[in-house]
Amino acid sequence: GEASEGQAESVAAGEQLSLVLTTRDTGGNLLHEDVSLVDSITVDITYEGMTAVDIVDSTHPLGAGEYEIKYTPLLRGQYAIQVKVAGVTVGEVSHIMIEAAPQHVSTSSHNSSSLFFQGSTEYIAIQMRDVFGNTLGSGLSSDSTVHVVLTTIPHTCAGQEGTGTTTDDLVLVTQAPFTDGLYVYQVTPTMAGSASLALTI
Repeated sequence: GEASEGQAESVAAGEQLSLVLTTRDTGGNLLHEDVSLVDSITVDITYEGMTAVDIVDSTHPLGAGEYEIKYTPLLRGQYAIQVKVAGVTVGEVSHIMIEAAPQHVSTSSHNSSSLFFQGSTEYIAIQMRDVFGNTLGSGLSSDSTVHVVLTTIPHTCAGQEGTGTTTDDLVLVTQAPFTDGLYVYQVTPTMAGSASLALTI
């Protein structure tokens, strides 16, 4: 038999992929559906060359001795895929590189301190991640913008109690070379009090 990939060499995490297995007898003739091989087909998938992962969604016959195997990688990195029929290796090992999905605010994180000082410039590193927790491989998608705001409710010692909240926009100062989604922002709090940091994408 032989197995062929049904997608590009590099795709995003969370995309369902497929490969097609073509089964033949020892004479090279296509096997027909007299006997289904679905229960005999196994797929060994390793992540980054060392970790076995179970990400196969389904295996079903297409007809004329062909079977489609669908699987969904969720982690950014390289996968190696080996198909077997009744324990016998079929074809060569296939390799596919998975990139991060678009950034997602719920899985992104920052290293913000719990204590800022009014009038003192603070630096905050924000690590953008996709919905599966992968760090980004190429920065933010081109159609995305990031807005980071520090909102402060004045403390009694600030002398402006009851004047409402104060907002300070964070300014992007650096992003990691060949970025993996790491961005550094700076802010100079203008008010003492209880503050919250909000990130919107």
